[in-house]
Amino acid sequence: KRVTGQSIGKGWRRIKIENIVARPGGMGKIMLGVTISGAADGTLYVVGTPYYDSVTKLITVPDLAFDVKSQGYLEGAAGWLLNGPLLDEVRSQAKLPVAELLTELVQIVNKEINRPLAEGIYLRGAVSDAHALSVRAVQRGVIVDAKGLGRLWLEIEKKDLLPKKPLLKKRPKSSAQPVAAAKK
Repeated sequence: KRVTGQSIGKGWRRIKIENIVARPGGMGKIMLGVTISGAADGTLYVVGTPYYDSVTKLITVPDLAFDVKSQGYLEGAAGWLLNGPLLDEVRSQAKLPVAELLTELVQIVNKEINRPLAEGIYLRGAVSDAHALSVRAVQRGVIVDAKGLGRLWLEIEKKDLLPKKPLLKKRPKSSAQPVAAAKK
């Protein structure tokens, strides 16, 4: 969204980025549809593999490149875009901060974790922090694998949890004589 509305290029080679839409690209990749206007009009598609950078805490797409159809179109109609600033601009702006996603994740987990499991038995807990580990593209979107830090416990409020009668029966005290000796 930061790129939407920006103009790139000079003179007659100026284009404006109208819209960018992210979609699954298959094979662990994402596809961005970049709609442009100006010296060239239409929607170009760039494809790349999402990557989580643990230092910057950003999801990036460092290998973003034009897909085969877009590349073929650009070679014939607007070759100057192929190696121009458009791809560099989209690549530099195709970054998603993970901190907000993880904060939202912690809030959702804390809301959903405290609940009854059965009558008188409750799941209780609190997650204090979450850290992203990796990212992967799947058919339904981008999944961030994360690890949480917190506490989890069971709360049991059952009055009849322990039996009223002892589990083991007491044996009567035996006589000092063995059974065989008693028959004489």
